[in-house]
Amino acid sequence: MAAFCLTKDIADKLKAAAIKGDINIAEMYEMTSSQRRALFGKYVDSDTARQVNAGFESAMISTQADALSKWAERTFKGKANESKRKDVAAKVKSLEKTGVLTPQGEDAFLDDLAATKLGATVTAEEVSKIVELANKMEASADQRNELGLPTLEYFKAKREMEDYLAGIEPSSNLKVLSSTIGRGTMLLNFKSTLLNIESNTIQAFLQAAERRFETRRIGGVNNQIGKQYRDYVLKVWNETGFDVSRLRTLDDEGKVLGEEKVTSQGKGAIRALGRFYEDIVFKKMMGTPDVIFSSLAFADSANLTSTMLARAEGLTGEKLVTRAGEIFRDATRIDPQTPQGKKVREQAIADAEVATYTNKSAYSDLALGIRTALNAVQPDLRLGDQLLPFVKTPANVVAMGIESSGILLPFQLSIDTVKFVNDIRKGDSISDARLNNFKGYMRKFVRAGFGMSLAYILAEAFEPEDFIGEYPTTTKEQELLRLQKASPNSVRIGDKWISLDYFGVLGTPFIGMMYAKKYGEGQADQIIYNYYLGSGRQVLKIPSLDVVGSLKDIIEKQRFGEAETVTEGLQKAAQDFLTARTIPSIIYDVAKATDQYEREVKPNDPYQSFQSRLPFLRQQLPPKINVLGETVETESALSQLLFGSRVKSVNTNPVVEEYTRLAGTGNLPAISDYERTNERYKQLKEQVGEAKFQEVKRFFGTNMNIRTSKLIASARYKRLSDEDKAKEINKIKQDLLEETLRKFRYKKPKK
Repeated sequence: MAAFCLTKDIADKLKAAAIKGDINIAEMYEMTSSQRRALFGKYVDSDTARQVNAGFESAMISTQADALSKWAERTFKGKANESKRKDVAAKVKSLEKTGVLTPQGEDAFLDDLAATKLGATVTAEEVSKIVELANKMEASADQRNELGLPTLEYFKAKREMEDYLAGIEPSSNLKVLSSTIGRGTMLLNFKSTLLNIESNTIQAFLQAAERRFETRRIGGVNNQIGKQYRDYVLKVWNETGFDVSRLRTLDDEGKVLGEEKVTSQGKGAIRALGRFYEDIVFKKMMGTPDVIFSSLAFADSANLTSTMLARAEGLTGEKLVTRAGEIFRDATRIDPQTPQGKKVREQAIADAEVATYTNKSAYSDLALGIRTALNAVQPDLRLGDQLLPFVKTPANVVAMGIESSGILLPFQLSIDTVKFVNDIRKGDSISDARLNNFKGYMRKFVRAGFGMSLAYILAEAFEPEDFIGEYPTTTKEQELLRLQKASPNSVRIGDKWISLDYFGVLGTPFIGMMYAKKYGEGQADQIIYNYYLGSGRQVLKIPSLDVVGSLKDIIEKQRFGEAETVTEGLQKAAQDFLTARTIPSIIYDVAKATDQYEREVKPNDPYQSFQSRLPFLRQQLPPKINVLGETVETESALSQLLFGSRVKSVNTNPVVEEYTRLAGTGNLPAISDYERTNERYKQLKEQVGEAKFQEVKRFFGTNMNIRTSKLIASARYKRLSDEDKAKEINKIKQDLLEETLRKFRYKKPKK
């Protein structure tokens, strides 16, 4: 800590007070920190008074070596002085040697000096509690279970210590509100948990295949140890919140979804709510599935690799099982004792992280770096957490998807070749360098091979019109998407549109295959180009890049056609942003699950935005009517709760299906909503008012639906070319506009 210096005028004030006897050094020895601070506070401001007192307390202890040594000896015994479990706890135990901290029962606790040394303000009672908890940790620190891991009692003591320390210097209410509660509100639903489990399942199968190709083994010889390990990992997680399968050292902080947490320990209703989200959302709903999959990956990896290493020693039969078990158990320790154990553990942790998308990658580093920079603008408000609530897992899903598509394989193999040469130059033996490089080659080949092969098989099961890629760029294509009740990057399975989010890492190569199939036109160069185009565009889904993309969409497409101007689009985005972080997602899901219809929400009305997310109040909003006069219905209650907008029912209206067919030939009619594209129609809305305009929309849409249905069923229509068919539909729409304006007495505004 930098030395504290007083200005000359302050020093003169204190000196004058001492000369007068108002500051008596002898009496100050008998005062408490607060009393001395109050005395100095008569002459200087409170912050300076604390610093002056800290300096005095430092001087005090320098003259009390014998007495303080005896105090240290009777207060802190044995291993207590060697604690390295937590930074603050370690500092507390080192400070007792200097006499900064007095034992329980002493009259004077030097809290100002302790605060300057610890970086946190603590009381004598808090120090006593910290020492008590540290001793409790020490009592079980050297105990190990049969797997070589610390006991459950140790992890419980560690949790108690960390929670207590976090409560002494708690995060601000604003930080807890903006980070823990804001993000937890978005995740408080069943569909996020289900998607996490489903995505991890696909990753688990692909990873298991990669490991078997690499080790050239179907399974290991110590499945029972693996089960024992998985059971213990889950037990520790459930009772303490520590994930042993991804714990590199005992000092590692707990993470959820691979990201640092803002602690909610401390007093107050906001922090209590933060702890609720930590326990229910981040630990139970999102964390537990991750720990299950990470422990499965760790155990499987350690089992296979330990068996491979034992077999490489020329062992077979019971000797193989025994030796592999020794390596396996050593690898489960936080601090393996053998080179083989360290090697197996390093690979197993890497596999556990990849299994749950919590590994370190260039993609996640980029996203985390941008979010960290945004958070630094105002640490408590944590702007980065607001704009990029979750970055590591989504970024790594994109990374794994790109690797599974194989589009970067030539580049990656070139990098590996350079690394191989550099390893040899640094002094590695050719055999070791080749082995490490072979593992990298193998995994990349296997991942890309499996990804492309499975994606090809999946793509063969779908027709081009069953696939919808990125959000369309034209107004009429956007309207068709709404009419279809589909979502971007989705595929039709039966009578449902299913989001490709459920395809996990296979989604990227599948999109590439479908782009090639839909737009490749049977030509090799076009097929390859569109495969790269479809797969490569998924890079834009990396958090931080997708925020930029969303802003670009709002500006260029005016909130995808849902707002009349850019300003309205930005306002709508801000409303969605606030409601998503203030109303728990499960509340919104229940609101839609208990409502038969989708609802109209004005883009410039914040109240309606909140109202649409609240059960029962939502029904007071007008139902949404599409351009064919149909009242848009919500999905079933169960579908809404489990899948949300990722699963939607296909609109089987014959008119919509004809629109879809024409779009496939490049002849989609002008089906965009006149409410957004026609000035007279907008003026009619202003003239008749909101309530009456619902009748206008119903009249126009219903007649459009009826007349177009009759047209496409006619023999004459069937003989027309697709271009002429689109013209006939456009004529119906234009004629109906004039009829609607006359019927509802449209008046041209006076200039």
